[in-house]
Amino acid sequence: IVLKKIIKYTLRGILIVLGLLIIIYTAAYIYLSVNKKELLADVRKQVSEKFSGDIQIGNIELSFIDQFPAIAILIENISIKDSQFAQHGHPLFTAKKVYSAISILRLLQKNNPLSRIEIDDAQLYIYTDTSGYTNTYLFKPKNADTAKTKSKAKTEIENITFENVRLVMNNQLKRKLFDLDISSLHCAMENTDSTIIIKTENDIHVHDLAFNVQVGSYLKEASLKGDIDLVYHKKLEQLSFQGKSVNIKDHPFDISGAFTFTDQPFYFFKVATKNVGYDFAKNLLTKKLAKTLSIVKLGRNLDNVSSYIAGPLNGGEPSINIQWKCSPNNIVSPIANFTDCSFGGSFTNELKKGEPRCDENSRLSIDHFSGLYEGIRVVSKQVFITNLTFPVIDCDVKSDFGLSQINAVLASNTFELKEGKGSLDIQYKGPIENNNRSNTTINGSLTLSNGQLYYLPTKIQLNDANCTIAFKNTDVYVNNFRSSVKGNKLVINGVGKNLLAFMGTNTSKANINWSVYSPSINMNDFNSLLQKRPEIVSRKTNVSKLGNASAEFDQILQQANFHVTVKADELLYKKFKAANVIASLGLQDENWTLNQISMQHGGGSMFINGELNQKSDRYYSSNIQVSMDNVDINKVMYAFDNFGQPGISYTNLKGKLSAKASVVMDIERDMQQRPENMVGTIDFSLKNGALLHYEPMKKIQSVIFKKRNFDEIHFAELKNRLEINNGEVKINRMEIQSTALTMFVEGLYSQQGNTDISIQVPLKNLKRRDEDFIPQNKGAETKGGTSIYLRGQTGKDGNVQFKLDVFKKFRKG
Repeated sequence: IVLKKIIKYTLRGILIVLGLLIIIYTAAYIYLSVNKKELLADVRKQVSEKFSGDIQIGNIELSFIDQFPAIAILIENISIKDSQFAQHGHPLFTAKKVYSAISILRLLQKNNPLSRIEIDDAQLYIYTDTSGYTNTYLFKPKNADTAKTKSKAKTEIENITFENVRLVMNNQLKRKLFDLDISSLHCAMENTDSTIIIKTENDIHVHDLAFNVQVGSYLKEASLKGDIDLVYHKKLEQLSFQGKSVNIKDHPFDISGAFTFTDQPFYFFKVATKNVGYDFAKNLLTKKLAKTLSIVKLGRNLDNVSSYIAGPLNGGEPSINIQWKCSPNNIVSPIANFTDCSFGGSFTNELKKGEPRCDENSRLSIDHFSGLYEGIRVVSKQVFITNLTFPVIDCDVKSDFGLSQINAVLASNTFELKEGKGSLDIQYKGPIENNNRSNTTINGSLTLSNGQLYYLPTKIQLNDANCTIAFKNTDVYVNNFRSSVKGNKLVINGVGKNLLAFMGTNTSKANINWSVYSPSINMNDFNSLLQKRPEIVSRKTNVSKLGNASAEFDQILQQANFHVTVKADELLYKKFKAANVIASLGLQDENWTLNQISMQHGGGSMFINGELNQKSDRYYSSNIQVSMDNVDINKVMYAFDNFGQPGISYTNLKGKLSAKASVVMDIERDMQQRPENMVGTIDFSLKNGALLHYEPMKKIQSVIFKKRNFDEIHFAELKNRLEINNGEVKINRMEIQSTALTMFVEGLYSQQGNTDISIQVPLKNLKRRDEDFIPQNKGAETKGGTSIYLRGQTGKDGNVQFKLDVFKKFRKG
């Protein structure tokens, strides 16, 4: 019974409500029908008062079906054109249908009856040309007083709907273009004393969102779907908006921002999303920005991205700031490619506040980077890429690695690293392309521990290598490089001024200075240093940028000019042995300069200067000056293999030799053969000299002075100039005062069978010489008085044969 009563009263209530609605609707219909002409005329009048242009309306009528249960005023085929329409061809507004829903209750209360507006199949085109002319003047009412009066009325429109509406704002003066294709946009509005709250449901296709058409458009051809809440703050004159999970190209974004319409109008946008592709995100920006950000590529999605875009509404480039974070990821860059990366990043187009917002004032940052490069872990606290028109990179790089790991990375033709460990800690700043000595700096160090390095051009292997290579701006310093080569222990220090600046340039050659110390050097182990430096042929590498850098560095070393200072406690070369060696050497192209080489040898000292100039891949053409002071002649003769002549052996001589030699000759690069084309002079002085067991002197004894000791002959100072020419030695007249006899020697000693030597033996020699006889020189030009002349010539057996020269045929010849 109770249930039946409830149902009964409910039905009665519904019927009463429906009845009241029918009565109200009927009354409204009767009212609108009776007043239709007045109402339509009023609509026409209000539209004409609102806009000052050419207004065309195809039809205005009441609609009870399209907006049922509301009653609507339907305006069909409306267009509003400005006075310059013929020039630009764009009407301000066109629409096939505009519905204005009427609130029956407000109508009965004699209030503004409009509660809802719907616009279908329309276009709003706001236009400003380059001269500043704009069709927005059409929005200004014809009667300002009327406008002021009506503006005081409170707007009661609660809903606005757009269906298939094109919105274009083309400002050619300020180079802005906003072009939106609105498939569906529903706005629910709430008007308070301080705000107008608008809740929107959107389905929009963005053709262009260009704040500067020369730079490009944001969200080019992008779809935008979702709910966005807008709030207009009346006192602040600001329209703010916020949308969560708004889909842009079907990917969810959180967006917010504001437009401020004060004396200095401006706007800002905040856009954030998660798990988004790098290419997808950058392609929502302008083409220019997308190209700029394409300097790097990512293999996986970014964990999160947020951007902030702000700028003046009255023109100017917006400020853009983007931040992102990802882990793990893969990165491809102009410098190198990395895998298993984790890092954050940011971008700004206003690095220096107040300066133009452009690529030159932009910066791409990568923060707290860690990644694998060819299996080597590389970390960087911060990487900056600035001036994106001509990109400059500024970064710190740290890494610990096995030396053998970087062979494939460097693909160097100069060094091969086999063992040991390396540690890199550098700060680099320079352009990605076209670097030079004025715009590139590297600071930091590379440390090698217990390494084994193979220097490929000369096939020299350095073992147990330990050193620190320091980088200071564009200079490279090798500090305390300790290693051994075939047992030769070396300590090397070096510097290459502006060395890194030569990478990518061919303006001039690099200069590299080395300082080498060794307790003992066996030069037999370093003959390959004299070999021709090979032409650099780049190895194939899949690491383009660093591989190219390595090839450029190889090329620099191949063409560099070297200056080497060598100090050695002991030096060995074949039979030669010296102590306290100091040498200053230069290598330019393939030519060696022996600036000053000093050493102690044979109880005396030696100094060497000269040049070795490339003649062919096999030979050097040399010009050598040697100075010897108080050196044991037998040791010199032994060390230099009797100077390449078989006449007098180191076993035949003793004494202290001082000499100055200047010779030109060809030297084989491998130093295996004696020079055969020697040309030059030797000025020598032999003190306390003795000739021992010399067969040619014994042959003289077979002719005269048979009872004297020719096996051990002691001399007064023996001095002369020898002139050497391709295996032949010209002996200028030389005085020989000895314990055996006095004689004068001159002529030609030849290894080519042309020996012709004259020996003058004064008859004064017939005077007996005691064992304590001390020979004394009288001068090579002394005539010697009555003498016997001997002539030595090459015999048929190739040996020198001496005969009496009774008729002085040598002199007459």
